[in-house]
Amino acid sequence: MFCAKCQEFWENAISKATLKDEVKSSNDIEWAPHTTTLHSSMHDLEKSSRNDACTICRLILALPTIHEKEGLLANNSKPIAIILELDATKPQVPVLQVTFAEAEPKSDGSPNWILPKRTIASCAGLLTDDEFAATLKHTMTLDNSSTGSDAALALASFWLKRCLSTHDKCNAKNDRSGWIPTRVVDVGDSDDSIRLIETGTDIPEDGDRSFVALSHCWGKIHIIRTLKENYADHRIIQDNTEDWRAEAATMCDVYRHAVFTIAAAHAPGGDVGCFEDRDGVLQFPFVIEIPAKQDMESDSPRPTRIQYSSYGRVQAPLGREPPLYGRAWVLQEQLLSPRMLIFDGSQIRWECLCTHGSERSPLGGMSRHIGHQKTIRNGVMDNVDFFQPQGPDTPPFTTRAQSQSWYFSVMDYTHRGMTKSSDRVVALHGIAQAVARTTKNEYVAGLWKDELWTGLLWSIPHYKEYTSTTSDAFDLAANRTVRHDNPIAPTWSWASVTVPVVYPVPTIIFIDPIVKILNVSVSGTPDKLTGSVEIRGHIRTGHINPIYPYAIREAATTNPDMSFYDTTTGEDELFTFNNNHSFSPADYFIFSPTPPAPGKSKTLQDSPDWRLTRGTFRPDELLDPGTEITFLALAQRYTGSEKGSLLETHEKGDPFTVWSIALVPTGRVEGEYRRIGYAEWVDCSWYGYMCGHKSRPGRDIESVEKGGWRGLLKREPLYGEKPGKGHRHEFVPGEVPYVGGYHRSVGVGVREGVVTIV
Repeated sequence: MFCAKCQEFWENAISKATLKDEVKSSNDIEWAPHTTTLHSSMHDLEKSSRNDACTICRLILALPTIHEKEGLLANNSKPIAIILELDATKPQVPVLQVTFAEAEPKSDGSPNWILPKRTIASCAGLLTDDEFAATLKHTMTLDNSSTGSDAALALASFWLKRCLSTHDKCNAKNDRSGWIPTRVVDVGDSDDSIRLIETGTDIPEDGDRSFVALSHCWGKIHIIRTLKENYADHRIIQDNTEDWRAEAATMCDVYRHAVFTIAAAHAPGGDVGCFEDRDGVLQFPFVIEIPAKQDMESDSPRPTRIQYSSYGRVQAPLGREPPLYGRAWVLQEQLLSPRMLIFDGSQIRWECLCTHGSERSPLGGMSRHIGHQKTIRNGVMDNVDFFQPQGPDTPPFTTRAQSQSWYFSVMDYTHRGMTKSSDRVVALHGIAQAVARTTKNEYVAGLWKDELWTGLLWSIPHYKEYTSTTSDAFDLAANRTVRHDNPIAPTWSWASVTVPVVYPVPTIIFIDPIVKILNVSVSGTPDKLTGSVEIRGHIRTGHINPIYPYAIREAATTNPDMSFYDTTTGEDELFTFNNNHSFSPADYFIFSPTPPAPGKSKTLQDSPDWRLTRGTFRPDELLDPGTEITFLALAQRYTGSEKGSLLETHEKGDPFTVWSIALVPTGRVEGEYRRIGYAEWVDCSWYGYMCGHKSRPGRDIESVEKGGWRGLLKREPLYGEKPGKGHRHEFVPGEVPYVGGYHRSVGVGVREGVVTIV
């Protein structure tokens, strides 16, 4: 709906445009620049916006900031020029721009600007969808003062109807076959008819068993809950462990079989509510109609409709996800729901398997799903093996790329907030269930059995390696212990720790195993698992002065001098040792085959055998340097570089980078271990050599002493023996390497053996 002046503006703009005889796309219309003074005061603009309900005038009125309205534009009656311009710099994609200027121009005739030129809307192309055009026209007659308004819900109904009637992919995996949750809320026809029902007894077999799911943040303020004491009134039980365990195990089906899921994305808690007041005119697109030329064969020629998307002010910071997507439990709701109606602050959004849209771009818009989420989601919905892409010419690393999508999901998941860390296993169980239904691969405590060796390569990083879209969703400061008070998963699983973890992606796609997984077994309930993995490979023992990641909060209290700084605060410093040398824990770690000297302080610098080892060691928990650690090498890759270059090469004959996990005996059974860390050994340091360049850009030791750090080379793995003298840069991927390829200084401490990790 436009006021008379805006309608005149468009009529004049259309008369200047050049149209082809038949308009099939935006390229068939060439707009010309057009400018007019729309209003002569803020009072006139406000009147037109209010009384005429003009879409464009309301967009212009919302354009200035509150400070500009209270300052430069405070006098509503002051004569000013509110100039509306059709910018046709790109003739097929014109934009609407507005400028506020003094009523009197400058002496040279140019405008005397009050506010700079700003865009209020842009052309979104031709609108050829008659059903959507009718829906959009209908919404203009409805209240649109909140995201729960009649206009917003009319658009939501259009999205749902379109998906149910035309999207074969969305409907293929949503055949509910009568499945329904144990308990649902019957919303009835009025507020006083809302009640909780037991579906097994309250809904007949031939009754309507369709349902809608809800995704929301609990928040810190408890809203209404169903407990034992009010069960007769509510019939959902939140404080019964057995009932909770049984219902939590059905989450896969709850979201997969819901007609759609309502997501209260913007609300940090249940006390906030789902809807938000706003001016919907600033969110919805509007339509410009170009009258059709008279056609003798048609009594009612159809006009050409041009859709414009508004540039209404966005309230949420750009690039940030709403609070809901910072919660770990919600990941499975995002990935398993075939359709989602998302209440995202000042607008609503729609996402299904086939399309996504928002109020500003109802037939397009922004998708909340990033790459790995789409891969997992499609894998859940497609009736193919997720880990075995189809096709005879599929590259061998493609299967590992599918696994990488799972690792990205684990990183996403563990960087989200979770009220109870004990839910770490069960809150991902629904996704695992869904993936497991279409693959021969076996899910084992957060990992997958095929290529389990890559799944074991998780770690707690020193640096902020993974950037969550909902930043700081995981509260590190409040997470006081890195291990669960009561174990809920085997130590080799990322679920055994309470903090965010990372995987070496995308490198993990290209590395090769040097172990044999002999057996893996897991048992228990979805919320608490035990298990073991039996692996044959190369084993080394030694001692490490661990540098603790900030996420291990116990170390910040007990070992502050060995704790790496919180990089989220900008305090990014090198770790100092021997009082005058510093290095990054991503580049070196201090290793010794022997423990600290008796009677000395518990640091390896007091051991005569300590060395600086190129690579990184990341502990899973607090460690004593006197504890002997058993390292199991899992994988390796050729990794070299040209001298003085930061670029890596991966040619046969380059030095080895080795990926390993750190273990200590459980003390219960001979040969049984638990995981306590992760290590990468660079430039053949695993084999006791230093085959890379003596100095690499970005991987040096800083020294306050004159002469730099070169005097410490003797404390690095040995130089001097070239490949060919017991140390060849070659191996067979998938096979355990030749055990005689180690330097004599470490060879006596290396063996090929079998370990059982629990």
